[in-house]
Formats: sequence, C-alpha cells, structure tokens
Amino acid sequence: MEKPKLIAALLVGFSAAFFFWYPISDGDIFWHLAAGRHIVNTHSVPQTDPFAFTSRELPWIDLHWLFQIGMFGIWGLLGLHGILIANSLFLGLAAGLLFFLYVPAQAVLFGASLWIAALFEIRYLAPHRPIMVSLFLLTAFIACLEAYGRRNRLRYLACLLPLQILWTNSQPLFLLGPATVLAWLVAEIAQSRLPGCSERQAAKRRVIPLTGALLLTCLASLANPYGPKAFGLAFLLFRRTRPSYDNLFSRVIGENRPLPALFGTPDSHYAWAVLTLAAFAFALMALRPRAVRLPLAFVAAGMGYLAFRAERNIILAFFTGLPLICAQLPAAMASLADRWPGLFRRLRLPAAIAAVSLAGLAVAVHASVLWQVRGSGPVSPFSFPDGSVAYLAAHQIAGNGFNADRYGGYLLWKRYPPRQVFIDTRYAIRPDAFLAEYGALLEDPERFRSACERYGITYAILPTAFVTTYLPLAASLLNDPEWRLAYTDGTEALFYKSGDAGSVPSGRSAGLDLSDEHVVDSLLQDIRSKWGKNRGLGDEAAGYFAQFLSRMGMVANADYVNRCIAGPPFRTGSP
Repeated sequence: MEKPKLIAALLVGFSAAFFFWYPISDGDIFWHLAAGRHIVNTHSVPQTDPFAFTSRELPWIDLHWLFQIGMFGIWGLLGLHGILIANSLFLGLAAGLLFFLYVPAQAVLFGASLWIAALFEIRYLAPHRPIMVSLFLLTAFIACLEAYGRRNRLRYLACLLPLQILWTNSQPLFLLGPATVLAWLVAEIAQSRLPGCSERQAAKRRVIPLTGALLLTCLASLANPYGPKAFGLAFLLFRRTRPSYDNLFSRVIGENRPLPALFGTPDSHYAWAVLTLAAFAFALMALRPRAVRLPLAFVAAGMGYLAFRAERNIILAFFTGLPLICAQLPAAMASLADRWPGLFRRLRLPAAIAAVSLAGLAVAVHASVLWQVRGSGPVSPFSFPDGSVAYLAAHQIAGNGFNADRYGGYLLWKRYPPRQVFIDTRYAIRPDAFLAEYGALLEDPERFRSACERYGITYAILPTAFVTTYLPLAASLLNDPEWRLAYTDGTEALFYKSGDAGSVPSGRSAGLDLSDEHVVDSLLQDIRSKWGKNRGLGDEAAGYFAQFLSRMGMVANADYVNRCIAGPPFRTGSP
C-alpha cells in the first residue's frame, strides 16, 4: 500500500507546486531582492534602513537576510521566473511530505482530494515571500519530531539545530520552531500521565530529550547578526497583530486583519474555510478521541490561534490542520462504519466522486486563471508601476518621490541606488505615528503639501485601480495648478511638481490633459499596443483606464473608452 500512498503524495506535491505558481503580485519580494543586492554589494547585513528617505538611521533588524541573499542568487541565475520556481518547489515539497507523513494508506483517495481542494483555496496566501521557507522548515521540524517519536533516535532532534539557525536568519517566524518542539513536549507529558495510554512509558522517556531540544533550539536562535534583538522583533510583530480595533496594524494592513474582521469583505471565504477546517477536525476527533495525535493537535491549535489573530497566518493553520484531519480519518471512518454500516457503505462512493470532482475543478479553475494572464511574464499585470518607472528612467525628475506603500518594494528594486522611497511595506521599522500620518495625508491635500515641503517631494506615483484609497490624492493633484500628470495607463499615475521638474520632455511641460480627446486616444493606443498579444488583458487595461477617467471627472472620455472596448473604432484623425 506504500506505492499508492507515494504516488498520491507526489500528486499532492505537484498540485501544490501548480497552485502556488502564478505571477508575482505582492511587492514584498522586490524589497527582499533589493536588500539581497545591497548585502552582496556592501558585504554587510544592514543595521539601519538604507532604503527610505523618511526613515534614515532608523534601526532595521533584517532577519530575512539569508532568504534575501538566496533569492537574489536565484534571480541572478534564472531571473524572476526563478522566484516562481522557488515558491512552488518549497511549498510543493512541504505539502507532499506532510501528506506522506500523515495520510494513512486506507484514506489516500479522500485525503489527496481534500489536500488539493484546500491548497487551491489558500494558494494566494503564499505570495512569493519568506513564508515559503518558513512552511518548508515547519514541515522539516514536524518530520524530525515525528521520526524521533517513532524511532527514539537523538539524531533526529539534533537535525533541529541547523534548521533553527536557517529559520532564524530567514524570517521572524523562527519562534515557530521552538514552539513546535514545545507542543511535542507538552503532548508527551500529557501522554505520560494519561491512564490506560499504551505510550505512557515511551512518552516519559522522551520528555527529557525534548526538553533539551527546546532549550537548544532557543539557544540556536541567537545565532544571527542581531543576537537577542531577534527575539524582540519576533515578539513585536506578534503584538502588532493584536486583534482589536485600536490596533493600527490590524486595521489598515489587510493581511493583518483578525479572522472575525474578514466577514463581510471579499476575503470572507478565508474565514469560512478556517471555520470549516476547524469544525471538520473537531468532528473527526470527537468520533474517536483516543486516536488523536496529540502533538499534531497542539501544533494545529497553536497555528489556528495565529490564524485568528491575522489573515496572513491562515496558511499555517491549513498546513498543520490538514495533517491532523488526515491522520484521524481512518479511526473516524471506522467509527462511522461501526455505528451506521449501511449508511457508510452507501455514502462511500458518492463521497469519493465528489471529492475527486472538487479537486479536478480546482485544477481546472487555476489553469484557466493562468491562461488568462498568458504573455504577461513572471510579474502580474497591473500590479506595479512599470510605466512610471520607465518614464522616470527616460526623464529624470529632481527631488524625492512620494509613493504608495505597495509600490515601495518595486521602486527599490528598479531605482535603488541612488533613489530612495517614501515608504514600503517594511512596517515593522515604522512607528505608529508615521503610519497614521501616511494614511491621513492620502485624504487631506493640505497634509500632503506639508509633507512635500518637509521631505522635498517633487513627484508622486499612485495606484489608481483595485483600491480607492489613493484616488482622492490623485484627483487633488490632477486639479492642482502646481502639479502635472506625466503618465497614466489607468492603473497607475505619475504626477510631478511643475516648478521643480528636471528633464521633462518638450511638448509635455504642461502635462497630460485628460480632457483632450486626442490625449485620451493616444493613451488608449499605448494600452492596446502594450497588451496586443492578449486581447483580454488589453480590454481589462482599457477598462481600468475608463474607470480612472470617470473617477477624475472625465465622464465623456470614459464613455468613449468603454465604447472602444466593445467595438473597434478610434476617433477619426486621432494621432
């Protein structure tokens, strides 16, 4: 029965690699790449922030440094496609190994279908970040602890030390390593005291080695360039995901929202998925409590708590909850067969067909999404200000630039050095007061003007699609006689201050006039040309352009662009 199980594990691993393969849409990977380049070029790990002119000399505990060097090296060999490969490889290996460890041979079909459907649900929660390494190392920790529990060989515990050092120098989630060991230790203590437990004596013998492993993994965490400060950063990030309304980090940073806050939002399906996973796990454990794998149950409970605190941790709950469910399946199925044998026999085939169909549907849907963005390359279309970056490369504008936080990483990768950014998504180095000010100046033109004077800002790069947060500022700059629109494609907009501009192309000193029908025609033609190989993306881009025009008050030209999407004509005589 091991061969079908191995084949199923490979299928789950390949499915995970497939689901986690999609173009880069999260800007964090770019500041990680910029940091890796900076470390390689300077031969030193940063102690203060070199990237943002608003946070000069602020301390930066860059525990991601090893991940950053690794990703920069992969980029040097394979380009951005290498980042996609690394993400799929790490997560595919983690999913396949966990499946093989915990799915019994008699539950291979249902277990594989469950894993594939669940991986499809959470695929966008691992957006090419250090989480790929953390999930792989968490899996490696679980595998080592599981091997120690089965074979009682200390060498499996010894493997935890180098893994912990790698983890500490890759992501602040490194404390999950000692926490996983602690969960195993508590489970062994509980089993050693449970009356009638067949593992009581073996569990007692494992308590002391696991206690030593816990202490040694904590000590191994000190092997980083910042020493004990690493623990301070980890606990700071934990505190900043406190689930309360007065927590700025949970309120304004989407991925830090607590689970209850997801209801009523487009991400509510994640909350329902977590609740479904938890309910399924509890139901299976209730059917046969004595078969529960206590170490895994404690780990899953801890990750479930982290998922309750922040959306970004939901993937941790799934990667630990699914093994718990699958390990419990045979005992639960046997209990159902004993209690309702007739019903169990009748439901087995329909349940298997439904599970396989659901997994097949997940694969088909993800394949269709990848087909829709074909030709866009390794970077997701409309996610980053590539047009503004190209404009600034051709026409240098003096002074500092204001940018949206989600654009900061991409701008660092493309323009640092010598240009720094106003802000990026390294929120941990920022005080709450600065983040509150950043949010306020997006809504208040007077605050923005004050920030421009204080920081010497002469241009601004803003996203204008998907989110409405930046549209009031875009409208204010568009109508401000001191500012000019240099570039837009509907998804991004580049403005510059007319009196401080450097090399602005002749004929555009007055900026783009979106009320001019010929300007709109020219921009629309540029959009069509950029996405000419993919009509679907071209129409989508034109739709964003029409939305931007409408929101900026150019309703007639917006209607014209919408008509062009539906039909072929441009205005007669357009340039």
